[in-house]
Amino acid sequence: MKLFDWMADQPGYKSRISRADIAYLTPDRKSEQARRSTLWKPHPSHEQVNHLLSIVPAETVVQRRDRALIAFLFLTGSREGAAITVQLRHVDLANKCVQFDGRSVDTKFGKSFTTSFFPFGDDVERILLDWIRELRQDHLFSDMDPLFPKTRVAVGPSRRFEAVGIAREPWAGPSSAARIFKQAFVNAGLPPFSPHRVRDTIAELAKLHCRTPEDYKAWSQNMGHNDVMTTFSSYGSVSHGRQVELMRRYRRRGPLPDEDGLLMNDQLR
Repeated sequence: MKLFDWMADQPGYKSRISRADIAYLTPDRKSEQARRSTLWKPHPSHEQVNHLLSIVPAETVVQRRDRALIAFLFLTGSREGAAITVQLRHVDLANKCVQFDGRSVDTKFGKSFTTSFFPFGDDVERILLDWIRELRQDHLFSDMDPLFPKTRVAVGPSRRFEAVGIAREPWAGPSSAARIFKQAFVNAGLPPFSPHRVRDTIAELAKLHCRTPEDYKAWSQNMGHNDVMTTFSSYGSVSHGRQVELMRRYRRRGPLPDEDGLLMNDQLR
């Protein structure tokens, strides 16, 4: 709307763009507040993630790819659009990190950054490492091949088109990855979480590991954020139940003394 507001004062546009038109196109305050809301959003817990990855099937190569994709999203906090464009050369197994190169990976705003694996445990890391080993040794994938190739479809024994393996090309878009992620949770008897809720889970995990400002800064940078407040404002909301629990704990502590040793209590005036 700022663009239209500026154009309304420029020669050649004054007679065509009126303030009333701008006001009509501007969302009302209630709608704008809802859009900017940072309310707590349901997201999978650490325990749900471990449960899901322990029961997801892995008999076929496609199932192992899907399982590795889910593990990768939690280990890196990657958006699904970036995950499907990551190549094998971007994964540094020795240092357990991923180079999200904005020139070749579809990151947000084409940004480049490095993400070390978030602490979801050795079992989750092993799923990804085993998948990379399978790609290189069994399917002879090279550094330039996709980490998560698309499904190869052909006429199967039933004379119908069906999944027969993996191709060497990446997915054309993130919709398939998002569908795989949601369906895996549904099959495990859990809510159909969106892949974007992974970042909420990671932000909540920070509360267990971060103790100093430097800890939180490193954690935020690992999510690809330049400003730690981006992590807090976008993904660090507290659930209503937790909010009530914390406020109850604060009340039990009682009023705190101020610098003069007086009680800071609104009732004492």
